[in-house]
Amino acid sequence: MNLSTWSGWRAPARINFHGILVSVVVAVAAISLAEHYHVSAMLFALLLGMAMNFLSTEGRSAPGIRFSASTLLRIGVALLGVRITLGQITALGAMPIAMVVVSVALTIGFGILLARMLGYRTRFGVLTGGAVGICGASAAMAIAAVIPAQPEDSVKERATIFTVIGVSTLSTAAMVLYPTLSYRKHHVGGPGGGPKPPLLPWFVVAFALLVAVNSAGLIPAVVQQALQTLSTWLLVISMAAIGMKSHLKDFATVGFKPIVLMVSETAFLAILVAAFLFLAR
Repeated sequence: MNLSTWSGWRAPARINFHGILVSVVVAVAAISLAEHYHVSAMLFALLLGMAMNFLSTEGRSAPGIRFSASTLLRIGVALLGVRITLGQITALGAMPIAMVVVSVALTIGFGILLARMLGYRTRFGVLTGGAVGICGASAAMAIAAVIPAQPEDSVKERATIFTVIGVSTLSTAAMVLYPTLSYRKHHVGGPGGGPKPPLLPWFVVAFALLVAVNSAGLIPAVVQQALQTLSTWLLVISMAAIGMKSHLKDFATVGFKPIVLMVSETAFLAILVAAFLFLAR
């Protein structure tokens, strides 16, 4: 590596260092509290991050916090691919797989429909319906990473935060089916005529490749465990950063409609699964 290449790496690392360090410290505290109280680490990271919101406007920390909330989130989502194999999915059998896929799809569809009826954008219905359907805060983070950015990033971040709080409260089940991430569609470039983004974001492609490599048994158990742990840490770190970029006052005007939306989606999913189980007897 020549001197110019090394300097090219050092500059962004130096700029982002303080913000990443702050996000890591909040994540460590969140995971420690989660292990003690048996509550979602992402929820603790979010709440602790929001309590330290002032750091997001501090000159040295702001760039690293933005980096943690975006790039580290995407890397964490990509590394989720080492948690599953195609063999694990097919071992479930055709009926359970069909039930999961149909339940998630219908819950997302129901979420989109109800979100539009309540005056929200389609993407908020995708975010909440997908998180409820897949049952987990990690699902909310993964889906939020794929959804195109809003004109103002804070809109998407508030939606993500509310969803994480909601699914952490309404559900404690672990997510199983992250390949549904590949169904997120791209949007065209901005009004300025910018280039279109790729059909699939790079981290979705990386996720799929890791699933394939893991399915082929090419990842040693020790490496697999290490990557799973790294993925968890990166998602918690990014959640802490998103929390630090948010203001508590932004949620004072949330109202009851988002709560109605997520509770309704949860009830819809419960009724749907109960119906599937009844028909499968």
